[in-house]
Amino acid sequence: MARFASQLVEDGMTVGIGSGSTVAMFLYFLSKRVIREKIKIRCIPASSQMEILARSYGIPVLNDYSSEFDISIDGADEVDPELNLLKGMGGALTREKLIAQNSSSYVVICDSSKLVPRLFSNHPLPVEVIPFLWKAAARRLARECHASSYSIRMLGEAPYVTDNGNYLIEVYGISAPPDTVLAAAKRVAGVVECGVFPSELVTEVITAYGARVTHLSK
Repeated sequence: MARFASQLVEDGMTVGIGSGSTVAMFLYFLSKRVIREKIKIRCIPASSQMEILARSYGIPVLNDYSSEFDISIDGADEVDPELNLLKGMGGALTREKLIAQNSSSYVVICDSSKLVPRLFSNHPLPVEVIPFLWKAAARRLARECHASSYSIRMLGEAPYVTDNGNYLIEVYGISAPPDTVLAAAKRVAGVVECGVFPSELVTEVITAYGARVTHLSK
């Protein structure tokens, strides 16, 4: 599916790049096309890791862009039957959502294990929060999402810090539907963004069942 997604990119395009191992494979296959076919593209990666990888492949990187991206390729941690996404376990959810909202075509690539009957089936909700009073923001958000608990992601003995300089909390046992979670995240001061990506952002999901590639769209 990563190889297939690389074929969606055309000469002259500006490409949004999400994060994760599947997107890293997409970048690899895309770099082969850049060399072999001499296509000229520009990309805007959602994370510093993807930026380093793109530059290592010789793909030009932009740090800002005022128009819509022609296409963006991203991964997902969970995809429900309505194509709502849970994203952000890699920590880049705010930048990924900015890319999704500013793309003419937002294509998600993932293996079939990421397809779930409902969001939060296998993962907590990642939420980026500012460091100031993060516990207060996390406590209120957990309450409004009907969640059982929350924790802050750690890196060794210190809190994990996103590329934006914020903390990442993880909210567990959410029983509320995705739209309720999104609304709650917008209400709680201190919350920068949450990992629910509504289906209206998604153009299609490309998933693999073994060697068979399947396209899911609304």
